Amino acid sequence: MGGGQSKEEQLYQAVQHANHTAVKTLRRDGTSLEWTDKDGRTPLILACTRSELFDMVITLLNLGASIKAFRPGSHGGFPLHHAAKRGLDKTVILLLSRGADPLAVNDDGQTPLDMARSRGHVSVVRIIEDRMCLFSGVLREISGPGFLEALAPQWVTRKVWAVVMPSAQARRLPRYELVIYQSPKVSLPRIIIALSKVQIEEPNFSLADPVMILTDRSSKTRFKFLSEFEGRKPQLEKFHRACKGIPYQQVVVCPPVRKVSSPPHSKTEIPEDVALAMAINASIHSPPKAAKRRGPLSRNRWSLDSDNSNSTSNSSCWGSPEAGPSRATSLPLQQSPSPPPPPYEQRTRVESFWQTRPVATKPPVRNVPVKDPSAPAAPPGAGTGGTGDEKASGQCVVCWDAPARGVCIPCGHLAGCMNCLMEIKEKTWGCPVCRTSIQQVVKVFTV
Repeated sequence: MGGGQSKEEQLYQAVQHANHTAVKTLRRDGTSLEWTDKDGRTPLILACTRSELFDMVITLLNLGASIKAFRPGSHGGFPLHHAAKRGLDKTVILLLSRGADPLAVNDDGQTPLDMARSRGHVSVVRIIEDRMCLFSGVLREISGPGFLEALAPQWVTRKVWAVVMPSAQARRLPRYELVIYQSPKVSLPRIIIALSKVQIEEPNFSLADPVMILTDRSSKTRFKFLSEFEGRKPQLEKFHRACKGIPYQQVVVCPPVRKVSSPPHSKTEIPEDVALAMAINASIHSPPKAAKRRGPLSRNRWSLDSDNSNSTSNSSCWGSPEAGPSRATSLPLQQSPSPPPPPYEQRTRVESFWQTRPVATKPPVRNVPVKDPSAPAAPPGAGTGGTGDEKASGQCVVCWDAPARGVCIPCGHLAGCMNCLMEIKEKTWGCPVCRTSIQQVVKVFTV
């Protein structure tokens, strides 16, 4: 690496060439991870600027690199700024999961979200917004003369993508803003409404299709919004509460689940980085069969173009649907039982996770006829054809209301929403799909 270089410079060069062994060796010798080059970049900031160094980002974070390292000057900022600026989806998800501040500003006064918006990285915009928003979804906006609204309201309504999120300009007091996009496939907002400067009128939920009105106190401009579909009052109620800064808390009543004994290998604790890598991999790589079965209609029923019907998107309900776990169909009655399922293959090297095959999972357990309780479970992926009782992919299998955003570890099933899975984990009921004991629940994003 050069005899005249310091150990810090050697570590920086090792990061640049993706030499994990050299980085770990130098770190064990006490080499600092916060050395900066002439451009003010630390090894972590350098790794966050290149997609091929994603594994190196994991290594540096595990070794203790500061996620708050700041690069001064124009177009600088924290590691999250550099990853968002270049549209590195996986790196953004990793940094957010490690505590990166999505509202931090650089010397130009820009947040990571601002940089992603200005450069057209739609997936990164949706990932960051979903991380901190109180509401995101499709609404109908009334725009047009008042007499047309009374005569033919369908002529003056248009669907928009609305997001209620904290404002980056108010860090001490919690203030929120309403961001309106033309569609979830657009990165730049059409208008941003500061909710602290508008008067919010409570909708009349006794009406068949209630409307929510926001009035700007200074300009007296009125904004009128309805739910995505006529009569969908829970969505408008959630939007109303979010505009007031009240997080929406959904009450979920979980059905009793019979606790079954788990094999010894299910008690093996999985490293946090392996679990995180599994979640990121599940959120980015969606099986094409699931997308084809679901069709070009997303969970918020936003119609997409045919050429984008099979593309992936993030979990804030835009784009094509994310693929849920495969569900097996009921097998015919058999006399001889099948051999036990293969053991779980635990990952021992985090850095090589993205170059290896997916982690093997236990096959889901299905209900079988009472006449033969020893009937075998269906192999993984046997349910791609679908049955009459098969639930829609991407929807929580417990509450049937919220989108499925939680992955059960170690079984890897995208089984339900975070609220349901966390409650099931606390009560040690096991995965809703295969009844395997849940050790961790990781939130995933589809991009």
